[in-house]
Amino acid sequence: MEEYIKKLLEQIRFEKAHKVISDEIRLHIEDQIEENIAGGMDKETAEKSAVEDMGDPVGVGIELDKVHRPQIAWGVIVAAVLVGVIGTMIHLYIANDSLIHSIYDMPGFETDGRSFIIYTVLGITAMLFLYLVDYTTVAKYSRRIAVIIVVAYLGTFYGSDFLKNFFTEKGPNGELFFTNQGEAIIHLLSKCISFSYALMFLLIPLYAGILYKYRGQSYGGLIKALLWIFIPRIIPFVPFRYYNMRAFIVVGSMLVQLTYAIKKDWIKVRKIPSIISVWLAFIIYLLYFTRNVFGGYITAQSNNMKSVMDAMKLFGGGELHFWGGDKVMQLRGCITSPIDTYVLTYVSAAWGLIVGFLVVMTVASLIVFGFVSISKSKNQLGQAMGCGCLMWIAVNAIANIIVGFGIIPEFYVSFFPFISSNNIVISYVFLGILVSVYKYKDAYSKHVDIGVSGKVKDLES
Repeated sequence: MEEYIKKLLEQIRFEKAHKVISDEIRLHIEDQIEENIAGGMDKETAEKSAVEDMGDPVGVGIELDKVHRPQIAWGVIVAAVLVGVIGTMIHLYIANDSLIHSIYDMPGFETDGRSFIIYTVLGITAMLFLYLVDYTTVAKYSRRIAVIIVVAYLGTFYGSDFLKNFFTEKGPNGELFFTNQGEAIIHLLSKCISFSYALMFLLIPLYAGILYKYRGQSYGGLIKALLWIFIPRIIPFVPFRYYNMRAFIVVGSMLVQLTYAIKKDWIKVRKIPSIISVWLAFIIYLLYFTRNVFGGYITAQSNNMKSVMDAMKLFGGGELHFWGGDKVMQLRGCITSPIDTYVLTYVSAAWGLIVGFLVVMTVASLIVFGFVSISKSKNQLGQAMGCGCLMWIAVNAIANIIVGFGIIPEFYVSFFPFISSNNIVISYVFLGILVSVYKYKDAYSKHVDIGVSGKVKDLES
């Protein structure tokens, strides 16, 4: 039997699939041996007959090589490139919109189109690079990477405040200002903070690897898993109210992964009570936070988007009439933040609701392709990692639609993944993780060894 399996595996070029295939073939042969013995054969004859029934090892190996070679999630990649092209067209149009420039006098719009192209290209490049990376390797070092990311963020965040004191001088009237050298350094520090802040979102895919290392543990593992979830909520993502909801979205995505881990018995606790308890605590805290931090603000704000939405057309640009119709303004000129929070609103105002709907459906298709791709993976670690990434993309998209179309007033800085001008690269990075999971969908079995507690070596298929 072992000689047969060895010869079969020699035909399969993708070595990462060897363990899965050998386990499956061995199990099949052993089952057949048992049947043969039950039919009256002695053990040696039963094994010989079972191996012969498998067929020529070279021929079988060649066929399995076709099945178990690395796969590419073409649907995700094509949709990602299409979304990038659509986003680029939108931002180039906004960058050259004289109406927006004349009303808001925002010089940054001139370079927005070029910046969007650069970040989109970087994002797609990162996505394709991650196709070459084995997601199980990332999971293996997940805790170390997560600690480095958190420490780097806290270091840049608090370090910038500390360094500001060295480059601050007092004016004649006691006012504080930065020295010339200080302005350049503070600008660099702000870039470092933004970069380290973006890296914090990587806690979502890393969390899947962290959870996987708690496999087999009980309530102690659950407590440790919850402590990791508290990190993005407790530490200051940025010191502004508008950004707090982004932390809640990260926490929610991680809770989805924790729910998956509990359902799949990674963490051996009472499933229903544990899942209900963690989600109930999250919802109660979210409602409490929203009511106390945002409640008065939301109540005090009139929904300024209602008049804009009423003036939109199905096709073509809308117009807003003032003073009984004596003054007419192009609707797209009424859209604030057209490159980030209200990019979908701008698209709908400029070209019609149907075009805005098509943009939304294109991104929605990308998300659906992603979910379909990870569902085809046999490996639970890959499914958990991909699911967390997709939840982050999907929830941010839904939140932006709700804010952008005036269903609720803007109470936090939202963005529409791949189309808004922020978080472009990290959105494509998450897609890259999905592509990596899909690549190995036939290579890894249900469980895989990533050095869990240094004990698990032979895992079930």
